[in-house]
Amino acid sequence: MDQHYAKCLVRAILAGMMIGIGGCVYLGCEVKWVGAILFAVGLFTIFSFRLDLYTGKVGYVFDNDRSYIPYLLVVILGNFIGCLILGLMMPLDAASNLAQVKLDNYSFLPVLFKALECPAHDFSVVCHPRASNQTYFQASSAGAPDLAGGCAGRSPA
Repeated sequence: MDQHYAKCLVRAILAGMMIGIGGCVYLGCEVKWVGAILFAVGLFTIFSFRLDLYTGKVGYVFDNDRSYIPYLLVVILGNFIGCLILGLMMPLDAASNLAQVKLDNYSFLPVLFKALECPAHDFSVVCHPRASNQTYFQASSAGAPDLAGGCAGRSPA
């Protein structure tokens, strides 16, 4: 694995851990809005530190050549590893109960639609305004950091 993919993998693992923290708190806490807030803090952290989250990168698949596909695979693998690390560090009964409820009501087409819609929605909300070099999360004051990472009109890889 060359150095570029190694750095991408580390950034993707960290992004997965940021999302996993919000998920663990959501599942382990009676007050669900606390987990929702930590999920938002995780996303803000991902944008601020320019970590690699699959849902923010997959929308660029048609803007890049075929060499982008291995990068996406590294990102989704890293996100999975990061979430897995958090899941193993904080095993929760609520997670297995929730998974069982989801599997009991499993239907292939709605799950497929959600799997395709979620990254497309996330990408369009965060990165769609790239034609104007602006994003919804980009700070407006002069000298402020670009919180959307690779979204502001340039390739993320």
